[in-house]
Parts: sequence; C-alpha cells; structure tokens
Amino acid sequence: MGNLGNFTKGQSVEGMLRQQMEKKEYFDGSGGKSPPRGGGGGGGGDGFGDSEDGGWGGIIDETAQVILATLGIIFVYMYILTGEELTLLARDYLKYLFGRGYKSVRLTNAMEWWESFLENFKPEESYDDKYWLEKAIINTPTWYDNPEKYRRLLEAYMESQEEEEDDDDNDNDNDNDDGL
Repeated sequence: MGNLGNFTKGQSVEGMLRQQMEKKEYFDGSGGKSPPRGGGGGGGGDGFGDSEDGGWGGIIDETAQVILATLGIIFVYMYILTGEELTLLARDYLKYLFGRGYKSVRLTNAMEWWESFLENFKPEESYDDKYWLEKAIINTPTWYDNPEKYRRLLEAYMESQEEEEDDDDNDNDNDNDDGL
C-alpha cells in the first residue's frame, strides 16, 4: 500500500483512494503493484455473499448456517433473560445427579414441568380385554348372521317359557278346583 505518511488531516479517505488509483498502487498481499482481479463490479467470487458451491450442497450448507445462527440467537436471548435461573437449576441438577445434594424446590418444579410436558407425547393406555375379538365378532352384523337374530330368538324362548309356566299354573289351579 502507499505511504500512509501522505495522509494528512486535510485529505479525505476518498481523496486518498483516488490518489492511489491514479498512481496504480493496489494492495494484493504480495507487495506488488498489480491491479485487483475481477474488476470493480464484484465479478470476482471472493465476495462475502457468494457461495462456494452453487448447487444443492451450498444451499443446504447456507440453510444449516442460518438455522444454527437463529438457534444460537434464541439461546443467547434465553440466557440473557433467565441465565442466572438456568445456571442455578443446572447446579442443582448436577448436585442431585452425583448424590451430593437433595432435590431443591427449583429442581422439583422443573422435573414436574418436564414430566407433564412429556406426558402429552405418551400414547394413551388401552385397557386390555382378552375377549375383545369375541365381542367384536358377536356384535358385528353380517348378512347371514345378525346379533339381533339371537336377541329375537332368546326373547321368543323366554316368552314361550313364561307361557308354559302360566299354562302349568292354570292346570294346577284347575286340578285343585275339581277336587272340591
């Protein structure tokens, strides 16, 4: 780069850059005076916004970076808001885990919260009925065998039994009347 001693209070940064361009003083890291490659319009590919890989790999890489950066910002924000509380909770948990302490109120509340949170993801308990298949078969109507048919047969049988009992009672009553 050019001599920085030439930069005085009266000269602006823009003026200094213009002067370097007129003298063709370019900084390329090797101390030479070769002009920068790629021109001035960003045609180089060394820019910060350019991706190393223009295909799917580059897209996935940039997406992963954005997601991780977002999560990082969220965790830093959470730490700023509740950092001291989280630090104390972590300390209580480690003491409890290694057996040097007891469950603090803070740790108990956190464990209860996680338990209720995880309970939402637990599948419902089904009560085990060992006759569930038989019940499903019996209660399923088909074109040749309907449970209603058996109900009607049972009702008819019960009515016939009642009629026979009534007839037997009437016969017994009639027998007793004849003997008087």
